Amino acid sequence: MTTVKVSVIIPVFNAEKYLKQCIYSIIHQTLKEIEIIIINDGSTDESRCIIDNFLALDRRIIFIDGHNKGVSSARNSGIDIAHGEFVGFVDADDWIDADMFFNLYSTAKKSKADMVICNTNIFINNILVKDRLDLLDNNIDNSNLKNLEFLNLMRFKYDYANWNKLYSLTMIKHNHLQFNEQMHIFEDLFFNCCCFLFTKNISIYPKSLYNYRVHSDSVMNSDKLLIIKQFNLLYNEFNSYIKLLDYNSVNLNFNLEMRRGFYYSILPGLVTHICLLYRSYYQRTKLLLSILYTVEPALFNYSSNELVGFRGIKMKFLRNNYFFIFSIIVIFKAHFFRFKLIPNFE
Repeated sequence: MTTVKVSVIIPVFNAEKYLKQCIYSIIHQTLKEIEIIIINDGSTDESRCIIDNFLALDRRIIFIDGHNKGVSSARNSGIDIAHGEFVGFVDADDWIDADMFFNLYSTAKKSKADMVICNTNIFINNILVKDRLDLLDNNIDNSNLKNLEFLNLMRFKYDYANWNKLYSLTMIKHNHLQFNEQMHIFEDLFFNCCCFLFTKNISIYPKSLYNYRVHSDSVMNSDKLLIIKQFNLLYNEFNSYIKLLDYNSVNLNFNLEMRRGFYYSILPGLVTHICLLYRSYYQRTKLLLSILYTVEPALFNYSSNELVGFRGIKMKFLRNNYFFIFSIIVIFKAHFFRFKLIPNFE
């Protein structure tokens, strides 16, 4: 029996518009020693029919018919039955270059890496917009640089996603790594944070091999209010996980970056979303105030020399639970300046 070099895991939920292109790009990989694990996560459109057609075309496809348990559960199901030396993930609405897994696998074997990371093309309305990352060819000894590289992951140098990466399946299974099935937003960041604790060698393949499609149906575009709950969950779940391990400095970096990300990214996005939901200044302020009370309190404890002037004052309002004053100020600016917000709330 031919050794499986890469197990490719594809979770599918109502992806009929894009699924054919996705699967075609995988079955035509120049690396032939792959298995293609497709998990139908309770699709109600024609996705199942499309998958059935491909099952008749390629014996390397392994099919799991699931029951809408979420993307994390679907990926875990794929990991459980994977046989490859390495595992890669592809989202059903994206597609990959024909030599992606050949290049990533070859790089992993040559450098004896536990993880290989490549760049990504971003497409909007089928038009190539830009590269997602700015990666340079590199081999990293993560056993000596774990704190630095973990910080680089958190600051998006390597992307939070799992689909631009190839992982050692031995590393995943030996350390019992899984996607958190309570999470369907930030689940990839949680998984990568856990992986970075155990990867000894990381290789960078600088070319863009993965093609990421931006569209309005994506989870991150669908429910901005749910993002707060999931961000809380990410913060608490990883802190619970890290307590089992002796990586205190990594824990400090994680907490710092979560607080920084909340203030500079999550919160501005939430305010913009609220302003699009309601026209009334009163409704906007009331909703923001109610949401702030649901945020994990530790996320407000951000202190940095970046927070000077009015930014620093607003952060103090949050740290001291002056949510009413903070909401009035932020919504006032968003409401009366046609919510032209920028990431640092200036």
